[in-house]
Amino acid sequence: MLAILALLASLAIGGVFDTPSSPAAAPIAEQDGGETSAKTEEKAPVTRIATSDVAFLTDNRTRALKSGDADAFVAGIDPAATELIAAQRRVFANLRLFPFTSVEFRPPTTYIDAGADAGPLTRDVHVVFAHQVTGVDSEPIAERYIWTVFRASVGAPLVITKISGASTRGGGNAYPAPWDEGELALIERPHVLLAVPVKNKAKAAAWADRAESALKKNLAAWKGPAITPQRYVVYVTPDHDTFTRALSGNDLPNVTGVCRTMPPARPVGRDQPMAGSRITLDGSDGMFTKGDGEQQTHLMRHELGHAMVAEFERGGDGPPLWVSEGFAEYLAWTDLSLAEWFQPDARDQVRAGRFSGRLPTDTEVNSPDAKTSTVGYHYSMLAIRYIAEKYGAAKADVFVVAVYKDSTPAALDAALKEATGLDRDTFESNWAKYVKTKVGN
Repeated sequence: MLAILALLASLAIGGVFDTPSSPAAAPIAEQDGGETSAKTEEKAPVTRIATSDVAFLTDNRTRALKSGDADAFVAGIDPAATELIAAQRRVFANLRLFPFTSVEFRPPTTYIDAGADAGPLTRDVHVVFAHQVTGVDSEPIAERYIWTVFRASVGAPLVITKISGASTRGGGNAYPAPWDEGELALIERPHVLLAVPVKNKAKAAAWADRAESALKKNLAAWKGPAITPQRYVVYVTPDHDTFTRALSGNDLPNVTGVCRTMPPARPVGRDQPMAGSRITLDGSDGMFTKGDGEQQTHLMRHELGHAMVAEFERGGDGPPLWVSEGFAEYLAWTDLSLAEWFQPDARDQVRAGRFSGRLPTDTEVNSPDAKTSTVGYHYSMLAIRYIAEKYGAAKADVFVVAVYKDSTPAALDAALKEATGLDRDTFESNWAKYVKTKVGN
């Protein structure tokens, strides 16, 4: 929830590009005047943490990641924080697996704080990891961290004692990313970067092949505007708890996969296109633990469908779920005949006369009740499939893109009218007849 920027020359080692700071990087605020005034008023020196202090740490970390220097990457951490150092070495090794067009750790842009005396001072500061995965992101996206920094006294070095993820209102934070979890392996295919726990590396080759095949089938079915991302990041988690963390606090019951749409790291307006996406799949699900290739392919086609149209989203609340989930599920069902494949709970509902004839609401699609949610997904899929069968796949795709760009009720009605020639009530009535015919027989 775009034009690909020109790619910069890369380092040969690890795929990390040694580039200047992104032009979109926010400048570090100059605070010299404020600090001078404060020092004039104080009769005794006090312990301070200034923006320039944090910038020194972030700049060193950026250079270390680009050059592949693991020791320099963790050099700013308190030597006594051995567990944090080990965890950050793992993050460094994971990051070095990915091909980046640009990477930059950005400090806060305002003055941090000062203590009351010359003794110890601890503060939490927000640090942005702005990064652009080559071929995936159209420009850098933001992962936000909270660094707990400590200075023992006036003149003592500033050190990092803790690193955690920062929560943000309205989403838009890439944390946690795959590299924030356990040790990774990265399996590359022409259109897919598949990240998995090292323990699953051997069997993940088959998963990567399915993801690549799923993406190719999706692209073959797409008849809408040009899709600009060349690759997609897919992460299969080691367990359900890791998958839950990847949801970043969103309440998404009864799901085994999620595609997060990422805005640019730079300040954006309401109409700014999204800059990338990240797909996370629940590796604890039976389709992965038992090797159900058919279910894997269905899930991958669905989540990759979300990722394909992520660049068209313009922020806000995003499309209604009957459009976004319906489109993703439409791609996943593209090769399935509705006469041979059907959703049992939806068929039971239609045959029992309990089908309302109304397009599913967000509450129904995202219901904590598995049966309600499953039926909502299926009806949503049938709405997009109805447009594609009746008016052509190109009309369905253009309709979806239009709603991603502007999801207000008036804009949705206009897009539906453009695609089908019908107002929403008439469309819904005709679609209900289609559902009864396809599902109820």
